[in-house]
Order: sequence, then structure tokens, then C-alpha cells
Amino acid sequence: AYVALARDASAVYWNPAGLGYAYNFKFTSSAVATRLGDNGPFPAIESSHVFAAAAIPLGRFGVLGLGWKHFSNGDIEQRDNEGEILGSFDNSENALFFAYGIEIVPNRMSIGASFKVVQQELTHESGATASGRGFSFGLSYRVNHVLTVGLRADDEIRMEWENGHADSTAFRGIAGAALSLWDERITVVADLEQGRDRGLKLNSGIELSFKRGSRLNGSGVRFHELALRSGLDDKFLENRPAGTDFRKESNFVYGFGL
Repeated sequence: AYVALARDASAVYWNPAGLGYAYNFKFTSSAVATRLGDNGPFPAIESSHVFAAAAIPLGRFGVLGLGWKHFSNGDIEQRDNEGEILGSFDNSENALFFAYGIEIVPNRMSIGASFKVVQQELTHESGATASGRGFSFGLSYRVNHVLTVGLRADDEIRMEWENGHADSTAFRGIAGAALSLWDERITVVADLEQGRDRGLKLNSGIELSFKRGSRLNGSGVRFHELALRSGLDDKFLENRPAGTDFRKESNFVYGFGL
């Protein structure tokens, strides 16, 4: 839930309009590895997610953003129509982002757009490589010192496979809001996402942060910022299409950072 909050290099992914507020060069990166299914009936699947982005100010001409996102998971079982195991395959996905944002009302309103090139590959499968392109458009508006709202629209991405098959991702729109409370120590965010032929989805979160100069337990150890975060991820609020239930149990995520 970051559409209204992104004001650094991560805006390349979350909302290109947020790049307009990046007055200095910024760089961000993250890497996450997970292992799912250890206790289930199927073999565990290991996944990795890597993201890196940079925001490059162009003075009064706005801000250029560049980003790369990678996702992969391996040893996915391949079965036939009878459920017999045929083997396994790996999935690898990469996306390159070229974004631009510009502040049209100083410290109040910014707009932006991004172009992304996506590639996906399924190993051990003939013709299982696909590529596609898509655009995103965003707006960020700071209502006051407490409330910021953001909008992002993603167009349809058509993935063309080497074997002639084609898949498409649906158009989607996201509206987000961020509340900054207690002298910016508490931030509450929420995004509502609506995709074509998909149910309305909610992402939300809260962050408690301690700024530069804070002491840890009264000791002499100082830190620039300590943040504690918790969120609700991918909560579907309605069913769509009729007869299909997309709702699921709440998925809570949490973490901390220095």
C-alpha cells in the first residue's frame, strides 16, 4: 500500500508521480527469499524477489526514474491431465522500468508515467519465453500536512509467447491514501485496487518510526531511523465475476528496518 506514499526511487514501481518529489539523487534496492509448502502435500517451492531503482533529478525538467524487478521460483511440479508428474520447471520473470515524474505544484501535486518491458521464461519448456510492454500513469496530491492521496492506472500488458500463444494482464486502477500522524512518527496507508474482471482489493498498513538522533533503550547507540511496520495484503472485498469467489483469508505482513 504505497501508491500515495512513494516519494523516492521506489516510485518507479509504486507510482511514477512520486518521482516529482525526489529533489536529490536516490537509489533503493531490496532482496527477499521465501520457501513455501514445507508442511504441505507438495514439494516446497523456493522463490526470490529482487528490486532496484534510481531517481535522477533533471532540475526544473522533472525526475527520471530507472528500475529493475526480478522474480523467480523453482522446482514447480508439472503434471498431466490425469495428475501424473511429468517433471518440474522453473519460472523467471524480469521487468525493466523507465519512468518520469514532474512536480506541477511545488510540494503539492505531481504527475508521472512509466514504460515497462516484461520478460518471462519457463525453463525445460520449448517455446516457453514471452515478452510484453505496458504503460502506467500516476498522480500524487498532498491535501495538507497530514493527508496525501495518489492514483495509478496500469494498461493491459499482452505477453507474446514464442510458441504463438498470448496472455494478457487486465487493466487496473489503484487509489491510495496516506495519513501522517504524531509528528510523522505514525503513518497509516491504504490502497484500493480494481482490475477488470477482478474483485475490489484492499492493501493497508501502518508504520511506527523513530527519527534520527533517537537512543536505543537509553544507551549511547544512535540511529538515523528505526521503523516498525505491519500490513494487510491482498484482501478481496467483493466477488467477480458472478459465481467465482476471489475472497480469501487476511494475509498479514510485518517487518522492521534501520
